Amino acid sequence: MPDARSILLAWPTAGDARPSGGAGSGLASSLAEAYRSAGIEAALLSLPAESDLLLTVDELGKELSGNRLTVVEGSGLLDSPNTVLAARAVDAVVVLARRGHTRRSDLVASRRELTGAGAPVVGAVLIA
Repeated sequence: MPDARSILLAWPTAGDARPSGGAGSGLASSLAEAYRSAGIEAALLSLPAESDLLLTVDELGKELSGNRLTVVEGSGLLDSPNTVLAARAVDAVVVLARRGHTRRSDLVASRRELTGAGAPVVGAVLIA
């Protein structure tokens, strides 16, 4: 993933995120801040979850273009068309799972959805 300029962090469903946080429960913003602390220009893009706020491919392309690294905070992959659209547009996708909460069937369905969309899945992170 060294050449990745855009990374999407997303849960299988919006309900998998910690109730007190957003899609990444602060993980996406922490990752962007870590890159900035290392001297790498990084931006955070939070996707709207509502299906009536669909992004166009052109809008997303504008957000992801440039010489900076963009950490994209997605909503539930199985809930939000925006997150699946973003998965097709980024350089790397990391699926987040919460121990004791995220269902295996949702992980399998998310992987199927991402594979079908041609998304560059690079891995998953299990969060306690």
